[in-house]
Amino acid sequence: RFPYLCYRNGGGAFLIPYTLMLVFGALPLFYMELILGQFNRQGPISVWRICPLFKGVGFCAVLVAFYVSFYYNVIIGWALYFLVASASAAPSSADLPWLHCNNSWNTDACWEGVASPSPSVPSPHSSSAVHGGHHGNGHHASAHASVASAAHVHAAVVQVAADTHAHSHHAPQAPQARPANSPASEYFHRAVLEMQGSGGLHDLGVPKWQLVLCVFLVYTMLYLSLFKGVKSSG
Repeated sequence: RFPYLCYRNGGGAFLIPYTLMLVFGALPLFYMELILGQFNRQGPISVWRICPLFKGVGFCAVLVAFYVSFYYNVIIGWALYFLVASASAAPSSADLPWLHCNNSWNTDACWEGVASPSPSVPSPHSSSAVHGGHHGNGHHASAHASVASAAHVHAAVVQVAADTHAHSHHAPQAPQARPANSPASEYFHRAVLEMQGSGGLHDLGVPKWQLVLCVFLVYTMLYLSLFKGVKSSG
């Protein structure tokens, strides 16, 4: 997620405060946590008995981990849902439900096409110029054809620019393009989360049992990994 967050927060300018906080804040605090935990062999709350004034730091660390676990475990549950959906699809990757717009949850805004390449301006060294080089005086004929082709393209561009400037105030407004959604986006929001059936936070709807089961399996795996302590997870 780091490239996405970097793009959302200013691109390269985001790296300056990020690097400063990483060097002077995050890494020293992380190293201090490792040293204190290894030296005292205690939890994040009881370890601050060495300095009762900072005991609240331990409570804050536990509270932050508690809230973050809800966030990341739900994301892992989504990943598990997609894993099962991929395994249950046909062996061919073309049959995955998030690749096409012909499903029941798709809308008219779904679009799975690829933009067609824009027409290119004819090059001065086009086939006509090359063809002209094989007749007459060889290189001189080719150079003459190239210059003529370049002049023709330049004149056409100038004429189009003049016509556009002359009719810019009278030309009709171009129609607004409809927003297009990818099949993967509609599959996630409409088939997995079913957000189209909710009007907001006041209308949460009925929990989807497939997602509930995936999140339950994630928490079960975490419990089996940690119920005997950190040593049980290796």
